[in-house]
Amino acid sequence: MSGYEPVNVSDGEPFDGPRGPGSPASPGSGRRHEPSIKVKVMGSLMCFCCLIFLYLGAEIAAWARQASCNFELGDLDVTWNTVIPSKTMTQMDVGIFTVLWLQVDVYDENSTNAPMIGSWSNLDLLFGMVEKYAYVQANGPTVLEAWQPWGIYFGQRYHVWTCSSLRREYYIEEDWWARPWFSFNSQQIFNIREMPSGRLVAKSQHRKNDAWSWNAHWTATVESLAGEAIATLRQEASNPLWFFGNFQKWWVDNERPDLLPNEVVSFLAAVYDIDKAKENKRKSKR
Repeated sequence: MSGYEPVNVSDGEPFDGPRGPGSPASPGSGRRHEPSIKVKVMGSLMCFCCLIFLYLGAEIAAWARQASCNFELGDLDVTWNTVIPSKTMTQMDVGIFTVLWLQVDVYDENSTNAPMIGSWSNLDLLFGMVEKYAYVQANGPTVLEAWQPWGIYFGQRYHVWTCSSLRREYYIEEDWWARPWFSFNSQQIFNIREMPSGRLVAKSQHRKNDAWSWNAHWTATVESLAGEAIATLRQEASNPLWFFGNFQKWWVDNERPDLLPNEVVSFLAAVYDIDKAKENKRKSKR
C-alpha cells in the first residue's frame, strides 16, 4: 500500500492529484450542508406564527375572563348608589392569578368584618388599543362597566356606565391643560359629566403629598361646581419596608351621593391603581 487514496474522476470533477492521509476530503465526502435561504425564511415564519398564536391565546384568555354586562340574564336595571356604599376601602390584588389582568378589590368600610363586596378589573388588548374595565359583585353578576374612548386627546378619559338598558353614564375627562407647570405629574384635575346631557356636575383634584419622601401618597377631593367638597379619596402612606409589588390602600368617602354616585367615586380610586400597575409593567419591559 502506497498510502494514497484512489480518486474517481468519472463524475466529471477535475483531478487535482492523489490525496494522502493528511489531505483534505474530497468535495461531497462528509461536507456540511448549510441551510438554504428558503429554509431559513420558513423557519423564521414558523417562529413568528408561534409567537402570534401565543399572544392571541393570552388575549383570548383575558377576554374570556373579563366580565361584561350580560343582558341575556335580563335587564338588571342597575341604578346608581345601589351597588357600592358611600364609604369603602380598595386595594390592588397582587395574587398569582392576576397576570393577564389587574384587579382592585372593594371592601365595605362600615362593615365590622370588612367583607369584600366586589372588585374592579381591567382588560388591555391589542397593545393598548382596547382599554376596558368592569365591576363584578362578590359572587354576583357584572353591574358596572367602563372604558377609555378612542381618539386623539391629552390626558386621561373614561366612560362609566351601569348594566342597564338605560345605560346611565358618566364621563370622566382630565383637564390636561390645567396641570401646573413643573408639577412632575403630581397633580391632576378631572371634569365629571353626566350623560347624555353632557352637564358638568363635579371636579376632582388629585394631588401627590410628600412626593419627594418615602411616605408619598395621593389624596383627592371631589367638589361640586359651587366649590363644596362632596367626596374625599385618601391613599395610604407608602412604607419603604414593604416588599416590592405591594399597593397602598385607598379610603373613599362620598358625602353627597345625590350629586355624584358612589360607583363613580370608587372608580376614581380603582383606576389609579390599575393605571399605576400598567405603568410599572411597561417600565419593567424596558
